[in-house]
Amino acid sequence: MKLITSAKINLNLEILSEKQDNLHKLTSLMIPIDLYDDIEIEESISENIKFSDGNLNNIESTIHKALKLIRKNNPSFDKSFDIYIDKKIPYNSGLGGGSSDAGALIRYLCDNYELDLQNIIEFGASPRASIWLIKAAKANAMINGRGFVIPEDIKEVAHEVLRHRLILTFEAEADEINSDKVIDTILDKIPSP
Repeated sequence: MKLITSAKINLNLEILSEKQDNLHKLTSLMIPIDLYDDIEIEESISENIKFSDGNLNNIESTIHKALKLIRKNNPSFDKSFDIYIDKKIPYNSGLGGGSSDAGALIRYLCDNYELDLQNIIEFGASPRASIWLIKAAKANAMINGRGFVIPEDIKEVAHEVLRHRLILTFEAEADEINSDKVIDTILDKIPSP
């Protein structure tokens, strides 16, 4: 299987706060550009990760870290892979090549091996958010001419109420998972009464 990952240019970067692990929470606005890494991946009897840039073959790359994360969250996953990364995005250039590579690998493995990447939410919505969810759903019901709330009212306002209250992990952001995708998943998994 061949995966193509895009470089990104950061249009805006804001450092929000330091986390307990000495890393920092960031917010940024990135756009993809026309520069790509190619990743070839196939199952193998033993793990072999190789880069076209020989200097990268002696470090723990984001590809290594992505595989560790997948295995940590899926302990029964015992597959090994031959992975070759043709690096066209310059290493340490600030163009997001490493995070794109890791995100593409995580997405590929989760999609093709039915794996789960847990712990994508670092901080969830507070109890106060549930109060505002109910208030917004009531307002939506009134706008639609009803004096009572139905499940569709909650679903219609959930994104606006919860989107800014969910703080996702770095792994989720690396895999291009945003708050809207998480909310969609939650709404899909919870049956309506």
